[in-house]
Amino acid sequence: MTGTDHTTADGAALRDDVASLVPGARALDQHAWECIFRQLHPRLSAYAGRSLDRESAQDAVSEAMTRAVDRIDTFTWDDSAFEGWLFGILRNVVRDTQRAHARSAPRAATQFERPGHEPSDGILAREEAAEITAAFARLSPSEREILELRVVAGLTADEIAITLGKRPGAIRTAQSRALAKLRNLMETTS
Repeated sequence: MTGTDHTTADGAALRDDVASLVPGARALDQHAWECIFRQLHPRLSAYAGRSLDRESAQDAVSEAMTRAVDRIDTFTWDDSAFEGWLFGILRNVVRDTQRAHARSAPRAATQFERPGHEPSDGILAREEAAEITAAFARLSPSEREILELRVVAGLTADEIAITLGKRPGAIRTAQSRALAKLRNLMETTS
């Protein structure tokens, strides 16, 4: 991944599908909201799950969707704005939840062993994951958040800019710098 956005064909199709549902969502069409929820739920859950336990993450996603429905009349249309707007709402819900639970640090990512592999593969994967997690923890909170929104949530720089209230160019630059810093941290721990 570089400072530029590379959207997969599946990612572009998903964005098109969600974008086509926004007019129905604005009209409070329950089916449109259900489709949006089904399509974005995995990414919303993954993003919330980086900072909250599983149950709290699911509650945060539900709360974000409820707030989105309640606030859809405040949404201003732009080709890529809806997902950024929705993730911005989720970001605020996650922060509110963290404050309520007095959490100060994101959870480490959970690694699952894949069946059919040698036990040593799992050990090596856990060691590598621990190195990545340790390096990731050494990034600033803003660097971690940009990479989580880009990699975990799968947002584009334009969508992250909407979520964080910044310019897309600033996001691309910050993302590039965060990735370079993460690479350097990984090289120094190896």
